[in-house]
Amino acid sequence: MSKSVHMKAKIFSYNMKKKSGGGIYIQPRLKEVHARVHIQSELLYAYWSNMPKNHFPLFQDPKLINIKGLRQKKNRNTVLVLIIGELVWSGRLVVFICSPLICTLEELRQVSLCVSDIPKFDNTRELILLRHQRATEFDLMKQLEETTAALQITTKALEEEMVRTESILNMIVPPLVSAKLKRGEKVQDFFQEVTVMFSDVVRFTVIASHCTPLEVINMLNLLYMKFDARTEEYGVYKVETIGDAYMVVGGAPEWVWDHAVRVARLALSMVQEAHQVTDPVTNTPLQIRVGIHTGPVVAGCIGSKMPRYCLFGDTVNTASRMESHSHPDKIHVTQHT
Repeated sequence: MSKSVHMKAKIFSYNMKKKSGGGIYIQPRLKEVHARVHIQSELLYAYWSNMPKNHFPLFQDPKLINIKGLRQKKNRNTVLVLIIGELVWSGRLVVFICSPLICTLEELRQVSLCVSDIPKFDNTRELILLRHQRATEFDLMKQLEETTAALQITTKALEEEMVRTESILNMIVPPLVSAKLKRGEKVQDFFQEVTVMFSDVVRFTVIASHCTPLEVINMLNLLYMKFDARTEEYGVYKVETIGDAYMVVGGAPEWVWDHAVRVARLALSMVQEAHQVTDPVTNTPLQIRVGIHTGPVVAGCIGSKMPRYCLFGDTVNTASRMESHSHPDKIHVTQHT
């Protein structure tokens, strides 16, 4: 055989035969089946016999497979396999000891091979397993980062929701009471001396009967907004509003020594604030009646769905009677206050 003669593919191993379209039963020239990847040269015996011992990666190229017999044996679903190995010379024979160049388990699956199909002398098996392990660790790390980011978003949303919930709770009950509720403490207290004030709108029944519901709501909303601002200014607590009645307590739930003075000053400012709101029937300034009394009360938070901070005792009843017997734009105060 002349050294210028093109080399021919003679025998493949069993596994490579499976990857070569069911096996090669004829002897085509090697360059008609495979192509060099790195060193571009003719696949000639004369050239390769003078090359030092080295790795020669080859791959099956369908463009190069131009032999009719080989095309008939090739399966449509055959996946192209990149092989790499060493050349061994034995007389006029050149043995290409090779193994598939596979990087991942997925590539191994695509060519229908198993890890056990890789020769023991080849470290490709260890590289594939190492790459798979690193890929698994990377996926776990990425999943952990995504979970951590989602947890941070959820935690931030929870904190914002807790702030909103606390703000709403502080609107329903006093902040001191809401703090006790969150700690699971009892909020029932007995106060030896507090000042309770009631007020109502003069001629409210007449106003309500001659106005639309929207006009009544707008009037009370404007009036109570002014009262609420004054309540915060003097440091007293608005207990509740029932219709046109407005109830305030000084000295509870947080006791202060000048609670009577604060409530009295609030009552004077409320009379003036009422004059800033117009009676929708007569177009005249509104008038209110005020009653104040000082004495002992029992206070506590009532209910679970809509908790309310309530006062109980004869002091509350006396302050209510003082308001009902008062006169327009007048503040009816007991001797004890």
